[in-house]
Amino acid sequence: MHVSSRTCDRLFFAIVASCAIAACADDASVIGEAATNATGVADSSAEVTSAGSAPDTPATAEAHAADTGGGTEVAIDAVATAGDAGDSGDSAAKPQCVVAADCTGATGACHMWACNAGSCVLGASFDGTPCDDANACTGGDACKGAVCMPGAVSPCDDGTGCTDDSCSGGKCIHTPNKVQCSDGSACTTGDTCQDGNCTGGASVACADGKPCTTDSCEPGKGCVFNVLAGACDDNNACTAGDGCQDGVCLPGAPTNCDDSNLCTLDSCDVKLGCTHSNNSLQCSDNNPCTTGDTCSDGACAGSAKLACDDGNLCTDDSCDVAKGCASLPNTATCSDSNACTVGDACGGSQCKPGASLGCDDGNPCTSDSCDPQAGCVNAANSLPCSDGDPCTDGDVCAAKVCSPGAAKACGDGNLCTDDSCDKLKGCVQLPNGATCDDNNVCTQADVCKGGNCVPGVPSACDDGNPCTSETCDPGQGCKNVANTLSCDDKDACTTGDTCKDGQCGAGKAVNCSDGNACSDDSCDKAGGCKNAANTGECSDGNACTSTDTCKDSTCVGGVPAKCDDGNPCTVDVCNPVSGCVALPFALPCSDDNPCTLNDTCSGGACQPGKPQVCDDGNVCTQDVCFSANGCVSMPNQDTCTDGNTCTNQDACDGGKCAGKAVVCNDGNFCTTDYCSADAGCQAIFNTLPCDDGSACTSSDVCGQAICKGTTIACDDGNPCTMDTCDKGKGCAYPAVGDNTPCGLAGICVSGQCSVGSSLNPAPSCLAILQTLGKAAKDGVYFLDPDGAKGSEPPFQAACDMVSDGGGWTLVLKADGNTANFVYDSALWTNKLAFNPDKPGMDASEAKLGSFWTLPFTQLRVGIKTGDVVNGQTIDYKASSLYAVLVDGLYKSWTPALGRSTWKALVPKSTLQANCNREGFNNFVQAPWASVRIGIIANEQNDCGTPDSRLGIGMGGSVCGLDPTSSVGTGAGCGGDLGDYGIKGFGWVWVR
Repeated sequence: MHVSSRTCDRLFFAIVASCAIAACADDASVIGEAATNATGVADSSAEVTSAGSAPDTPATAEAHAADTGGGTEVAIDAVATAGDAGDSGDSAAKPQCVVAADCTGATGACHMWACNAGSCVLGASFDGTPCDDANACTGGDACKGAVCMPGAVSPCDDGTGCTDDSCSGGKCIHTPNKVQCSDGSACTTGDTCQDGNCTGGASVACADGKPCTTDSCEPGKGCVFNVLAGACDDNNACTAGDGCQDGVCLPGAPTNCDDSNLCTLDSCDVKLGCTHSNNSLQCSDNNPCTTGDTCSDGACAGSAKLACDDGNLCTDDSCDVAKGCASLPNTATCSDSNACTVGDACGGSQCKPGASLGCDDGNPCTSDSCDPQAGCVNAANSLPCSDGDPCTDGDVCAAKVCSPGAAKACGDGNLCTDDSCDKLKGCVQLPNGATCDDNNVCTQADVCKGGNCVPGVPSACDDGNPCTSETCDPGQGCKNVANTLSCDDKDACTTGDTCKDGQCGAGKAVNCSDGNACSDDSCDKAGGCKNAANTGECSDGNACTSTDTCKDSTCVGGVPAKCDDGNPCTVDVCNPVSGCVALPFALPCSDDNPCTLNDTCSGGACQPGKPQVCDDGNVCTQDVCFSANGCVSMPNQDTCTDGNTCTNQDACDGGKCAGKAVVCNDGNFCTTDYCSADAGCQAIFNTLPCDDGSACTSSDVCGQAICKGTTIACDDGNPCTMDTCDKGKGCAYPAVGDNTPCGLAGICVSGQCSVGSSLNPAPSCLAILQTLGKAAKDGVYFLDPDGAKGSEPPFQAACDMVSDGGGWTLVLKADGNTANFVYDSALWTNKLAFNPDKPGMDASEAKLGSFWTLPFTQLRVGIKTGDVVNGQTIDYKASSLYAVLVDGLYKSWTPALGRSTWKALVPKSTLQANCNREGFNNFVQAPWASVRIGIIANEQNDCGTPDSRLGIGMGGSVCGLDPTSSVGTGAGCGGDLGDYGIKGFGWVWVR
């Protein structure tokens, strides 16, 4: 018979307990006795063969054990000795065993032989005895309750997160997946698994947008930005020669936008570059015969002709375009205001008296005279007289009676009179019309008229050459002087032709380009510019067309662009400027892997969605997802405790298992923990955002089970701080040592680059003085009056920190020996720097950015002559010196300095005595004396025709003044110390 598994278990464990008590004795009788005592009914708990039957052999016992099916029911066959149950005392029977070792034969898994009363008994092995559950996917199998229980699942992890690891049929299976991963390079992002390996994604864009750094990526460090040196572009069209300094593109010299045209306002736009807009300022058209010259449409033109009337009736007044007003003597009739003359006529620019008034009363014995006021006076005399016969001479008067004398000589020596003697009238001189010579080579065919030689027709001095100016000198005759006027060289392909050395010289070549690629541009000397249509290739400016061609002088678009990158995660459009553009679009998609769900487009690529959960809800099956065919549930050969470590207290029944799920958590945030029915708790790498605990990193993300971040670039852009990072606190910027060089012309002070350096430009020199106090020294500093957000770039200028309280900013330096800063120079009325690379306190000419950017309330003028330098301060408030001068209008200041103060600036200076007007734009009209900053004087008691000047920005050529002398003093036509000039070097400062 069979005993129940519960009875068998009690028997087996009772035997084990008795063995322990009897010091594990092998004697079968002891075991049998212990078994009998344990159960109390040995005969009822064992199967014994009947009398005469054959005992079970070991093979039979194993077969009985096999009948249990290896389940929880255990059978133990008691093997009796030969004979029946009633023949227990038969001593002739031979025992099967004495000890368990005598029992031989197969036992099966988790069974062992025991010797009971001489019979071999097959029982359950001790729990924990190693065994083999015939499943190659488990290891360390051990017996429990006579059943071989599976051990731990074989470790099939290949160490890469790019495969799904499992075990089937005794073999490890590594199925490639497409999850996110990290390839270990800081230079890629969006890494994903491909063919079992982690493949780098898109390259990290290492671009800081700075022209003075090279941008690269090192796999171990990430983005690296190395500082460059040399040329760069600060994206400001108003600077040239920009250069890199400490990784920053510093502006170069300001662009010179001066077009040398006084009638345009020259400026510079940071994007467009130089611009030139027309103004309506006062100007000079270089024609002394016009007045009221003003700018119109970019050119200077006079509004009225110069009045050249000198008020002298004896001169013919005219204006010469080369010399100005000219007054030529004439021979017109006039009056010399003397009653004693008649027929007065002009000569030598003066009214010369005509013939004397005839006061003869016909009595030779009276003295006939004339009073200039009263006229004729006749007084008796004893002089020689006329006896009534005008044709005699030597008559002598007595008592008013005349005695005849010798015949009278009537010749007056005048070629223009016919001399004779009339018996009635006496000597007669009648005017004739003979030819004569008025002693002026500028007239021809002179004739006698009214008894005088009258000038004939003017000499023909016109040589027919527009490039010479004709004049005539009364003593020397015609003169033809080469000029520089505009002319026409008869070539339609040149423009702006001007005279030079008496010949018309060709100007600049005409620009015939119409800017159209669809026309061929040329120039014909006779007909000028020609633009003929062509049929060549061109570009219509639309990136969405190709093979554009010219037609009727117009570029016609060709074949439309086809924009299709074949990517379902992009929308393809064409931008007329940049061409085809693939725009990433967030759409549902498929990554062709059935093991992911809800895949979506991101960054222009299909990104896998959530992993497909392959779980049929049955813990007695192994559920796996394969990229080829999706979820597969593979039944196992075990009970719910045969290797599924994801549950405990499992109980499988009919292929279904119910139990308590094991919680898998390895405490690492960068792994996704799950439980595999074969392998137990597993952890796979994830790429979730995380916190690596360091304040020196950002964008921390998981990779290879480690939380790593991108190192923060602790760069505050300040060369006066050390850029460090503390893992607990983050970036820190302690100051470097004071006096460490920084930028250009700067040192570090308390962690900041000193004021007035290239990295910390000051608003003005006064601001530097107010900041540094006594520590402020004379020198060149960087200034930026409108600040970092203003449109004007920083510039360099010298600062005078001593004179008159200090804080003076240099505006310009002018050398009187050059014409760069004469009154009419465009440098006074434009915003273009001149020699900005010479901002120091030396004797080189310059005009700095402070000229048009720096407001002031005081201006200081300094002039050096010889080894003597003198300066004077002027109180005047303005937004800039440019704003004061640009309109060309005269402006005065209060209080005035006075004549003596100005003369003290230039030792031995000479000025005329009157007018003495000081101010800005001190100008009347050309060619009279003028000065941009200074004083003018005149010999008359007015300022209408000044002939002397003193200051900076001088002009004028009247009375022998040097028109090229820009700084110093000069006087003509009556200077108080003489007519001469002194050239000096001038500085202008503002504060």
